[in-house]
Amino acid sequence: MRIIDFFRKINNAIFVLLAFNILIFAITLYWLKNNLENNLIKYTIDFYIETSKNISSRMKKYIEYEQFEAMKIILQQEYDNQNIIYLAVFNKQGANLIYFSRYPQLVDYVSKKDFISLLGKTQKYYIDDYNLNIENGEKISKLLIVITPIEKTIISDIQDKILIGYLLIVFDLTRLDNQLKTIGFYSSLVLALLSLFSIIVSIFMIIQFYKPIEYLRNLAVELSKSKFNIQRRVFWFKEFNYLVDSFIRMAQALEQQLTLLESIASLDALTKLYNRGAFEKFYNAIALESKMKIALGLNKTFAVVMLDIDNFKKINDTYGHKVGDMVLSKVAEIIKTRKRNTDIAARYGGEEFIIILNVSNKIDALKFCLDLKNIISKTEFILDDGTKLSVSASFGVAFYPEDSKDKDALVKIADDNLYNSKRKGKNRVSVILYGKLVDLEDFKQIETLKVKDFAEG
Repeated sequence: MRIIDFFRKINNAIFVLLAFNILIFAITLYWLKNNLENNLIKYTIDFYIETSKNISSRMKKYIEYEQFEAMKIILQQEYDNQNIIYLAVFNKQGANLIYFSRYPQLVDYVSKKDFISLLGKTQKYYIDDYNLNIENGEKISKLLIVITPIEKTIISDIQDKILIGYLLIVFDLTRLDNQLKTIGFYSSLVLALLSLFSIIVSIFMIIQFYKPIEYLRNLAVELSKSKFNIQRRVFWFKEFNYLVDSFIRMAQALEQQLTLLESIASLDALTKLYNRGAFEKFYNAIALESKMKIALGLNKTFAVVMLDIDNFKKINDTYGHKVGDMVLSKVAEIIKTRKRNTDIAARYGGEEFIIILNVSNKIDALKFCLDLKNIISKTEFILDDGTKLSVSASFGVAFYPEDSKDKDALVKIADDNLYNSKRKGKNRVSVILYGKLVDLEDFKQIETLKVKDFAEG
């Protein structure tokens, strides 16, 4: 009798242990299911919010300079390559500048919701149920609306931001809805079929669900940091593979668009040097850095060089603008070959160029300018009909902090010195030395420069 009771107790213990394992497995599976659903929702929304921030940060230059056609091209690429079904840009007063919509009904939907009245200085998002039948019997059932302010940063002693517009994007969350239903289906199926193997199923769930979500979350972090060197992983559930493929394609598209954007926003289309806007950004940063170092007792100097192609209007009038563009491009190529990596060169406007030289004294700046002047004047520009054309350039140099500690005043001094070179006969370099404005045509004049030469008169 005692033996029977013992085996009964063993059986009861096994049953209790098995039931306990099944209960633990069911609770674990339920927790994983809810955790995965919540993480997937959060991850998807976070990713689309980061996408909206990324797009809005790249639109500020276009709105600021009213380059709406270029902005339309970039937004069209974003619209075509991502899961966006409605995209619109508004100015700071709420007036619509550009919009794209895959379905006409969405235009009325956005208008009736009056999202414009909700615009503010902080990003907002809304999830809304929607019922729209599209082709092949498919339909859109859920939307994510993200409204992001577009701000530009003013670089000064104290950085500040100015609101210049808004970006409104509507993402289709129908696939996410279906994926959540798929996760629920698989979870229930696994619970029904594998309840007797709770430990194995638990491990299976960790491998097949938890790790893919963690991978996708890590992928989102990398994308938000604009890191696109991503190793693709293959998972058992195809839904996860669809998500991975979608995000990788999105990352590749973003990388291409960032490269294109940097080229459009920073480079002059003709000369491929920095444009004036990019120069101002670099110049503000360099001037601020120099001011801070001097305040700390450190030495920080640089020179601003302005050069202008002599008689450029005559070249355009005589040979045409095509030849003028060829001259500008060739001079820009010469500048790029002579400047160092630490120098900043830009097309300042028309036939005028500006260079920030990282030099410690005016003599080094003069040597650079004379060398560049000589190369330009010795270069032959051969036209289509075989005509050989020669050009020259005039230079003006200003030195920080000797000539001025004010960045705007420094550019004006360089421009005034350039005007002096033009007035004195062109094809020369003008600079203030020892308190006196002088112009030089060749290197021999540098060797004869003495303090006493400028102390008199």
